[in-house]
Amino acid sequence: MRISQRIRIGAVATAVTATSLLGVSIATASSASAASGSTCTQQGSMKITASNVNLRSGPGTKYRSYGQMSKGTRVGWFSCTNGWDWVNVESGAHKGKWGYVYGKYDAPA
Repeated sequence: MRISQRIRIGAVATAVTATSLLGVSIATASSASAASGSTCTQQGSMKITASNVNLRSGPGTKYRSYGQMSKGTRVGWFSCTNGWDWVNVESGAHKGKWGYVYGKYDAPA
């Protein structure tokens, strides 16, 4: 796991903990993206909705693909960057890997 991945995970865990302990609303990546005009609204457990969806190292097609996921693959959604979802693969051949999926290809499980 790269340091950038650890930082993202830590930031999400910190926001969730702070929200739970303080009982306040904290802006997350999804709400911040939504405010800037992006269509990032998902959160939690998701599934891949198309065949042969790339799991990428960054939020865009210029980033390397770790491989393709099958329709129905389960992913845990953590944040969003310009329509690309930062996910942890929960099933299938890439289980345990972290990467980006274009938001058009995942939906709530």
